[in-house]
Amino acid sequence: MRKNRPANLKDFGEKLKQLRAKKGWSQGQVALKIGIPAERISKYENDVIFPTVDMVIKLSKTLGVTTDYLLCGDPEHDTLHQIPDQEWLKRFNVIGELPEDEQQALKMIIDGMLKKHRFEKVLENPV
Repeated sequence: MRKNRPANLKDFGEKLKQLRAKKGWSQGQVALKIGIPAERISKYENDVIFPTVDMVIKLSKTLGVTTDYLLCGDPEHDTLHQIPDQEWLKRFNVIGELPEDEQQALKMIIDGMLKKHRFEKVLENPV
């Protein structure tokens, strides 16, 4: 029994199912990880019920995606999924706490290293 939901939330259950399958997890495994009964995951996936905000947050963290991605499905918002190394993710999250000038310095360092890497690749494989 699907309830009327905003268009961007209508695919929540399918998205949840796809993300779970991509991890190779059963409904029971996801339920165990977030501390709820397995049948509730089934109800979420079949759009019988919709999770609370707290549960959406737990699901997104467990599945390694942002709440934006889980709710809206926009791959552009799927930043957690694009950063597979959790150590990089932790560092990335802390960068926002640095003063603006230090953030800019880090951007320049990273951009410089990326340009150097691309330049070295061009030298290794001349056209």
